[in-house]
Amino acid sequence: MKKKIFLTICLFLAAITIAYAANLTIEADHQSYKMEEDKAKFDGNVKVTVDEVIIKSPRAEALTDPKTHKLNEAIFFDNPVAFKQDKNKRSEVRSNVMKLSLITKILTADGNSKTTITETAKPTTTITADKQEYDTKTRIMKATGNVVVLHDDIKATGNVGYAYLDENNDVKQVELSGNAKIVQKDNTVEGNKLTYNTRSEIAIATGNTYTNGVMDDGSVLKVWAGLQQYNKKTGIVLASRNVRVKYQEYDAKGPKATVYPDPKTQKLNQVIFTGRSTIITEGRSIEADKITMFLNPKNFFADGNVKTFIPNVEGLDEDNKKGKKK
Repeated sequence: MKKKIFLTICLFLAAITIAYAANLTIEADHQSYKMEEDKAKFDGNVKVTVDEVIIKSPRAEALTDPKTHKLNEAIFFDNPVAFKQDKNKRSEVRSNVMKLSLITKILTADGNSKTTITETAKPTTTITADKQEYDTKTRIMKATGNVVVLHDDIKATGNVGYAYLDENNDVKQVELSGNAKIVQKDNTVEGNKLTYNTRSEIAIATGNTYTNGVMDDGSVLKVWAGLQQYNKKTGIVLASRNVRVKYQEYDAKGPKATVYPDPKTQKLNQVIFTGRSTIITEGRSIEADKITMFLNPKNFFADGNVKTFIPNVEGLDEDNKKGKKK
């Protein structure tokens, strides 16, 4: 009986060696294998190396295929950490529990998951979520539940997020959906879906988008549109599809609008509507082909087929009444 058990263990280890010797190494203080459960257990200083990814954990389990007796999934417990080190760059994932599929090469971090990418020991990107899945083949990370992405001075949040990494493990693009929001200093962009390209530093929001910019005096410029694009380098906001802009008593609408920052303060300060647009202020409604608004000092200009509507002009009504009496 002992010989049979010993032979089975040897065959199990041989299957692991044949299938994974080139790209899988398992180290631990203690290892055991239960044939009836098709499960291997590892306790104490567990270290698993898969290709260039290293996973460390106090304990782990490896599940095997009952037919082939080959490993197909590894589960890590007690706050494991997975990382990849490339010269001065390090990608690290932490969570309560971690699973690694040895077939699909997908790493799943469940419970308080946190991904940190550092360069020369300085964090460049941090992603936190309830759950994260990283495909080591495609370099795509999916995060779900309370997603928060920090990149430089950008903070992005949403219910679901995707991070696309390049061959150097740098995040090249982030996509967020479900209550998505991007905050950069005093500017906030919201939408049903948000995409931020870290190279061009352009954020694109679609579906019920909303942008606000806080002025030095605390007043807020509000922009609603079906589509908005925010360029972090220039500070310019492009809005289209049923655009509405509000600032204090200004309330303007039009098909397209461009919002420019002040060159000195970098605060949003000028709004140019193109296409037939309307601005309402102090009881007047002005319609024109082009409307330019300035926030500080506050002023606006209307150009092209300008039409002004002033409702309920009291002075004019009185004159009309007097004329009728005569």
